[in-house]
Amino acid sequence: MCGIAGLYRTQGRIDLGRLGHMAAILRHRGPHDEGMVLIDPGSGHAVTLGGPDTPREAYQSPHPYAPGRRHGAADPSFGVGFAHRRLSIVDLSPAGHQPMCDPRARHWITYNGEIYNYVELRGRARGTRRARFTSASDTEVILAAYRRVGPSDCLERFNGMFALALWDGDARRLLLRA
Repeated sequence: MCGIAGLYRTQGRIDLGRLGHMAAILRHRGPHDEGMVLIDPGSGHAVTLGGPDTPREAYQSPHPYAPGRRHGAADPSFGVGFAHRRLSIVDLSPAGHQPMCDPRARHWITYNGEIYNYVELRGRARGTRRARFTSASDTEVILAAYRRVGPSDCLERFNGMFALALWDGDARRLLLRA
């Protein structure tokens, strides 16, 4: 099982050292990869980070959530931070790296678990114009469902066991589910 952690501050900045320590403590949960994202809740600007266990291929990935990407201003006030330790099971490629975002880098997720019906949900979503998938992960299906139908309806559609933290940059809302 992957390991997820996060920090949220309504005022001021989160402590990057604390977030990194939380990720390090969870190493036994996900030895294959690690990632972090820092998000400014006001502007939506974000920075993605890797760590000692982040594979080189993840940095070289073209995805907007690859480590080392900056979305927006040079010096935002990071009030949201997600950390992820990956145990690669469903999508073994760098496309499954987390925290993951939607194509606009407005919705960010760190997720652990399994959505058993994600293949079916992916098939349904592909029939819409807004759904394009670049990975084979169930995480990307969660993001697509959230964007399409909103938080309440998307959670009801998932058959599985999971925990997630999802930042909605449009609504400036943090969704936590365990």
